[in-house]
Amino acid sequence: MRLSAFLRLWPKNMPGGSIHKGKYRIHRHPKEGELSEMSRDMKRELNNIALTSQVGQQRKGDLRADQIWFGARKAKIEATVMGPAPLKNHYNQLYRRDSWDS
Repeated sequence: MRLSAFLRLWPKNMPGGSIHKGKYRIHRHPKEGELSEMSRDMKRELNNIALTSQVGQQRKGDLRADQIWFGARKAKIEATVMGPAPLKNHYNQLYRRDSWDS
């Protein structure tokens, strides 16, 4: 198959004139205002990235009274109810006091 006739017609819509200069150029040079706008956008995005990456590093400050109370309750529960059980009492929670008949 001869491709010369096919390639002569393809692509049908070539841009008029030079692709490096003129109205239909592929990559146009940015203007001064566009450069300053792009630099502002990049600075804003860098600030956003810094803010989102430092989620765990926020300032704590003084705790409120309810937060102190919640922390004390949590520490007490973790030390007593959720604390480590001795090996001899390890299976006590599996034993039921009532029988299957009741």
